[in-house]
Amino acid sequence: MTLDGSPLEGVKIYRSFASYEGEVVAVTSRDGTYRSEFMFIPGDEMVTVWAELEGYTFAPENVYWRHYYGYEESTLDFTGAKSK
Repeated sequence: MTLDGSPLEGVKIYRSFASYEGEVVAVTSRDGTYRSEFMFIPGDEMVTVWAELEGYTFAPENVYWRHYYGYEESTLDFTGAKSK
C-alpha cells in the first residue's frame, strides 16, 4: 500500500535467513496484498523480510526477528512511497 492507502501491485516480498541470500516468497496482487506459502525455518534462525518495487521505498525497510523452533505465523505490512 502507499501512504494514501492505494494498493501497489507487483511488489516483490523477499525473505532471508541469517546465513542465506534473500529469495522472493510472494508478489503483491492487484489489491496490494500478498500471501506466501508455508516455509520451513531451520531451527533457531534470524529471519528478515523486505519489500521491493522499482521506483519505491518501503517502511519499514525490513522486518527481522529471531525464530525459535516450532510453527509461527506472521502478518507483515509495508507502506510504499515513490522514490525521489
